[in-house]
Amino acid sequence: MSLSSHLLILGGSPADRARAARARVPFTHTVVVADSGTLPFLRLDGVVLPPSPRIVIVDDIDRAFPEAQAGGTRLVLTQSTYLLQKWIDRLDEGDRIVATADRAELERCAPEAFQGRGPWQSFGLLNTEDTKDTKENETVVSLCPLC
Repeated sequence: MSLSSHLLILGGSPADRARAARARVPFTHTVVVADSGTLPFLRLDGVVLPPSPRIVIVDDIDRAFPEAQAGGTRLVLTQSTYLLQKWIDRLDEGDRIVATADRAELERCAPEAFQGRGPWQSFGLLNTEDTKDTKENETVVSLCPLC
């Protein structure tokens, strides 16, 4: 595993990505599944989380960053850097976010994810296409070009 504390899984089908995300949950961690469609509108201060250590799984995180908003505006709640930083701030040391996404959709709605900006710099990248045949070929790379 890389030095990144969180993980973004791309490639393959949504089912491939979901399987890969769940396969990365250590038996010592509690799983918290967050719904990407409602994620931007969830008040984190009201969320009761199980005790640490936790893995927050967000399938299809690209759905949390809609761009089809009127008048060329984009609510801060749906900006990826704001939303991820709010979640990271809510987690304890040793907790991790494991998110999945469709690469093309994420590139369209949150290009900052691939630029390693803001909280994205703490995410490693795993492409399920690279790991289909053997676990030995698994490579996690940092999204932060300076890390």
